[in-house]
Amino acid sequence: MRLYGVPEGSEGTSMVAFIDNLIKSELGGDAPMDRNLGIERAHRALGPKPPASAPPRSIIVRFLSFSIKETILHAAWKKTVRIQGKQVYFDHDYALEVQKRRKEYIPIKRALKEKGIRFQTLLTKMRVFYTSGSVLYDSAIQAAEDLRKRGMDVDRVPVTARSNLTAEETLAQLLPWETQTTRRAGFQESIREKLKVFRREGNETE
Repeated sequence: MRLYGVPEGSEGTSMVAFIDNLIKSELGGDAPMDRNLGIERAHRALGPKPPASAPPRSIIVRFLSFSIKETILHAAWKKTVRIQGKQVYFDHDYALEVQKRRKEYIPIKRALKEKGIRFQTLLTKMRVFYTSGSVLYDSAIQAAEDLRKRGMDVDRVPVTARSNLTAEETLAQLLPWETQTTRRAGFQESIREKLKVFRREGNETE
């Protein structure tokens, strides 16, 4: 499990004791949390301590029991936990690539929350529950495009570098998002033409 937003230094001298007390005091009520939680280890994400103005490092917690971890996560997702006035977020400890993909959805989540539209993030995909029915998106770029077509304002998606992007997604990373569809389409066509010329010139020199 991974915790985000816990202020640096608030854990004191023992991270395991701090996490154990945090879970029991903030998420108490479920039977598994009344006993030993079986925390095998807990520590900050590797890296130097960030400056005070930067977000704190996340905390990684490893449990001996998968079921207890799941109980804690589901309880945490139903509550708002704060430490020193800062909200703390609980989530699975996903692989680095998955974490990057999930961060791409941040502008999408912000736009949906402003409209009061429910959604679920499923690993690297997102399901959005519109009044007309649910839609499953395979990428943040795909979701952003559809939300804009539905009349919502969405900030530029911070897409990470990936080798499995489609041609359209790769192009979208290079282009600034614009509200005027025709202007964006014309700019994209210009880029495509330049790519074609570049490829032809490259073949001629071989």
